[in-house]
Amino acid sequence: MTKDSTTAAALDRLLDLRGRARESVGGVAGTAVVAFGLDLRVRLAEGEGFGGLEVGTEAFVGQVLPEVLPARSWEQLGGPFEGALAGVAHTFDFAWGGALSSIEVAPLVAAGEVVGALAVSRAVTEHRRLEAVVSSQKVAARDSERLLATAFDRAPIGMSVVDLEGRWLRVNHAYCRMLGYRQDELLHKTFRDLTHPEDIGEDVEWFRRAIAGQTDSLERDKRYVARDGSVVWAHVRTELVRDDEGRAAYTVSVVQDITAHHDSDLALRTSERRLRSILENTPEAVSVKGLDCRYQLVNHALSSASGWTVDGSSAVATMRSCRRRWSSRSGRATSGCSARASRSSERRWCRGTGRTSCT
Repeated sequence: MTKDSTTAAALDRLLDLRGRARESVGGVAGTAVVAFGLDLRVRLAEGEGFGGLEVGTEAFVGQVLPEVLPARSWEQLGGPFEGALAGVAHTFDFAWGGALSSIEVAPLVAAGEVVGALAVSRAVTEHRRLEAVVSSQKVAARDSERLLATAFDRAPIGMSVVDLEGRWLRVNHAYCRMLGYRQDELLHKTFRDLTHPEDIGEDVEWFRRAIAGQTDSLERDKRYVARDGSVVWAHVRTELVRDDEGRAAYTVSVVQDITAHHDSDLALRTSERRLRSILENTPEAVSVKGLDCRYQLVNHALSSASGWTVDGSSAVATMRSCRRRWSSRSGRATSGCSARASRSSERRWCRGTGRTSCT
């Protein structure tokens, strides 16, 4: 008996031993079983799965796989099938006939030698299809999370995530720069640690109301105390995030450093107060009028000399009627508006000439 006939006989015996398994597997819808020898000649072909290849099972038996299978199919199957004959098992997905199948091909061994291979093809079930969909969704979710994380970390303004105890869960680079702390340092602190003492109360009260379901957002200007002890003014927009059951979970804040704006605004208000103080305390009568000849400011000296009462929002309305009073006192008629210096009796006239012009 030749070696080839011995191998064939051993393969046939193995196939006989697998007969019951062949019947059970071959009877499953969408399943195909193929056994082949070292020469790639088919010894067994069973199952409905061959329909996708448009080749009947009877056409397979006795045929050499590369010759009976379509060339495009053998290009994908050849490597794993020949690998099985070399003693290496493979499992892979394969599309044929518009359907996706999972193929397991493993060597058949007799007396310690590979005598052939057995390939079992099973149609991918709906469960597998859903698993593939879920897997792709998880990949998309991970990509989305990475994108959001990048946007969060590299945002030009401060961003933070805070739990319901006030601990920072996440802070971005701009937030760290604003307060002068490293990221790992802030994650070991709470917002109370760095909020200005005079501003903590409003934050704590908002947290209480948010957890109670009375509000979900807060927008205000507040003060932080930076690492170097300086006060940082910030415009803060905070949103409470709730879980699927509506329970408070954490807060997300967007924080813009407005210290420079606040300082310049404070300097402007201080300058205005200083100027007003000078005007109010100068002995000369002083008034400021707009291009429409409306009085915008009258100091104490002018108010005292004229007997006018300048009372906040009523000042403009009061001063509009004062032109007639000045005209009656000076004995001169005016077509515009006038201001009079109380000591020097100097008069300045603003005459209308189609467009307002003041001299």
